[in-house]
Amino acid sequence: MGQRKIGLDYLRAAAILCVLIAHTAKETLLGSLGFIGVEIFFVLSGYLIGGILLSSYARHGEAPSWPMLREFWVRRWLRTVPNYFLFLPAFMIADYYGLRRGLALYATFTQNLAWPIGNLFGSPGR
Repeated sequence: MGQRKIGLDYLRAAAILCVLIAHTAKETLLGSLGFIGVEIFFVLSGYLIGGILLSSYARHGEAPSWPMLREFWVRRWLRTVPNYFLFLPAFMIADYYGLRRGLALYATFTQNLAWPIGNLFGSPGR
């Protein structure tokens, strides 16, 4: 693994702080910091995952191919999906007690298709 880039940790901390402030100050101007924090996370994810993908191609010493891309995505899923399914029982309990709707949607990764998204910036609709 390469050397850790401390600047990325500072950027991640700034993004977390922006989101936390936004969640505590929703009805103020500081509430818009959440959007900035999420954007920072998207940029960091693209940079870090893109770097992993490019180093994977460099390690194989050949041009990108579908099998290499498939291997990359399988590795990514093996890192994230187990954690997702680890917390799925909590959703099942919440669904049983009526605290959360649509367990089947969460189990199939389609929960974002079920309900309206709402206003992006949190201000009341017109």
